[in-house]
Amino acid sequence: MKNRLVKDDSGFSLIELIVAVLIIAIISGGAIIAFGSIFTTQADAAAKSVVSILKETRAQALGMENKDLTGGSTQVYAKFYYQGDTLNVDVCKGDDTNVLHNQRISSVPFKVKFIKVAGASESEAITMGDTDVVKMYFKKSTGGVAAVGKYNSAGDLQGTLQTGINKLSVCRASNENNKTDLVLVELTGRCYVDTD
Repeated sequence: MKNRLVKDDSGFSLIELIVAVLIIAIISGGAIIAFGSIFTTQADAAAKSVVSILKETRAQALGMENKDLTGGSTQVYAKFYYQGDTLNVDVCKGDDTNVLHNQRISSVPFKVKFIKVAGASESEAITMGDTDVVKMYFKKSTGGVAAVGKYNSAGDLQGTLQTGINKLSVCRASNENNKTDLVLVELTGRCYVDTD
């Protein structure tokens, strides 16, 4: 009877443990890659929303009377602002009270950087804070970007209107490496997502 109750204490072999660890590593590696691509997809979706609203603003500007930037109540602009953590963009005509369209960019906090690119160098022209409002004015003659200005919450212009802004960078507020760039064609104001 003693011989029949022999206990087996061998456990898992080294090969079995290595195979199990490899399987877990492969599964977790795939999950990390998929998780990272979610953020890139969100930045791309936010950038496409910004492109859509800029196209609408450009179309509104082209449909207006042919007056210069100081043409009073006929200015058309895209107004970037935060409502809580959410970035919003309005298409405005004349002033902030005449909103033609409002676009909520994403429920995930995003930043938009306004950049001047000259040759191989680029510099951030406007840094948008949580309480700032940035207005991008469009030319009525060509639909191009006339100027961009940063305003405080009271509506006062901070500094001067910036010209020559030809790139926007849309990035997650928590990780600026997950970004999508938009290139503005200076003369026409058309924009596209930079796939570089």
